[in-house]
Amino acid sequence: HPSERIRVQDLYDRYLAQELVPHALQRSSRPRVHVYGASFGAYHATNFACRHPELVDRCIAFSGVFDIKSFL
Repeated sequence: HPSERIRVQDLYDRYLAQELVPHALQRSSRPRVHVYGASFGAYHATNFACRHPELVDRCIAFSGVFDIKSFL
């Protein structure tokens, strides 16, 4: 169901923002991360960068698929 997909996507976004990225930044010398993706991954990279500009320094989106109606 679309509401379940949105809920799971939000959980994944929180995991990235609250656990994975802070762990990666702690292990590196950089203050923020770079994100990138192709096709639907470009959507995910852009979505993450827009939701968390305090964590993302650069976003590269190749051939992005940004109309997600068919996935909902």
